Amino acid sequence: MSLNPWVAGAAALVVTLAVWHADHSALVRDSALAALKESEDTNSALIGHYNRINTELYNRTELITRLTAIERGTQQLRTTVQGQGEQINRNLLELKRNDKAVADYLALPVPAALGVRYARPASIDPAAWRAAAAAGVQPDPVPAASPPSGGTD
Repeated sequence: MSLNPWVAGAAALVVTLAVWHADHSALVRDSALAALKESEDTNSALIGHYNRINTELYNRTELITRLTAIERGTQQLRTTVQGQGEQINRNLLELKRNDKAVADYLALPVPAALGVRYARPASIDPAAWRAAAAAGVQPDPVPAASPPSGGTD
């Protein structure tokens, strides 16, 4: 039984191609698995990075929410204080305009004796101050205002 050389060559060629195909398939499969593993590692790193970014964004959002609440509270306090200040100013203006005793007192000049009584020397020397006290300058605070005596109505 002799084989035709062409058939034997074709069979050898088929066997060689089958071995080459199996080897090539194994190389392609190994290369694809390595690329897949590298892609998996890269994806894991990216997922970790995105999780850190997501956590940071959540913390920033929380901080911005708290700061916004603080700003609202500050604005409410500012509005309240401004309204109270305006009310106090209105009350003082009304008092000055409508209270005759206050208006009369504010219209009077400061008595000269009062100015001299509390005058101090233009010095920071303690000895000069003691000398002024000995000369009659009172160390006490200014007394309460008394009603004007003998004015014209």
